[in-house]
Amino acid sequence: RSSSTGASPKNDGWTVNGAVEISKKVPSCDEIMADAIPHTLPKGTRLKRLTETEVEGLYEHDARWLKDDLTSTAAADPLRAQFSFLPDLGVGKFVIRRTMSFDGSLQPVLPMAQWGVALLPSSPAISFSDTIANPTLPPVHFVSWTIEARTSTRSLVVARVRADETSFPALLAQLLAVAHEAKCGKVEFWYLQPELLASAKDNGWTVKERPEHLSAVKWYGEEGEDKLDWVYNEK
Repeated sequence: RSSSTGASPKNDGWTVNGAVEISKKVPSCDEIMADAIPHTLPKGTRLKRLTETEVEGLYEHDARWLKDDLTSTAAADPLRAQFSFLPDLGVGKFVIRRTMSFDGSLQPVLPMAQWGVALLPSSPAISFSDTIANPTLPPVHFVSWTIEARTSTRSLVVARVRADETSFPALLAQLLAVAHEAKCGKVEFWYLQPELLASAKDNGWTVKERPEHLSAVKWYGEEGEDKLDWVYNEK
C-alpha cells in the first residue's frame, strides 16, 4: 500500500515484521514412523504429493483464497492493516526454481521431484485439478516447500501452508518425512497463524527470533508499525 512518496509521521518507512523461525530437527526414520502414528488423517481425506506443476496450479487458486481470507480478517479487526504477497504469477514458483542447478550437458536439474502435499477428498474418483477448481468445495489444505541447501544445515523451508488445527498435525508429520527423504537436517517455518503456532509448539517445534532473512517492508501508510500485520508470510 502506498499513500504518498515518503514515509508518514507515524513511521520511518521501513519496518521488520514477524521475523521468527519455527523449526524442528529431522528425527530418525523410526522416530518419524512412531510420531506419525497418532497423526491420522482427518476423516474422509487422503494425502497427495505434488509436483512443481501441481503446486503452481494450486497457487493460482490459493491466491483467490488468500484474498477472501484477508477480506474476512480485515472486517474482523478494521483498526489493523494487514498485507500479504500472493503466491501466483511466479512469486511462489520462484522459491522452487531458485534451487535449480545444471548438469554436465547444461540441462536444468531440480533437487526434488515433489514440492508439496495436499489433503484431498478420500475418493480417488475426484481428481486433484477438479478439487482445487471446484467453487462448491472448501479451500484445499496443503503445505509446500523449498530447499535451503547452502546453509550450514540443509533445511526444508515451508513456502506456503493452508491448514487448521485438525489437518495441521498430519501435514507436520509429512514435512518431517519429506525432509528425511531429501536428507535435510531441519524443517523451518518463517510464519504461522497463531492457532497453528500453538499446534506446532504442542508437537515439539521450537520458536525463536530469526536473525537473518528478515521480513522487511517499506510502509507508506498512515498506520503506525504497531498496527501492521504481515500475514501468510511463510517464505
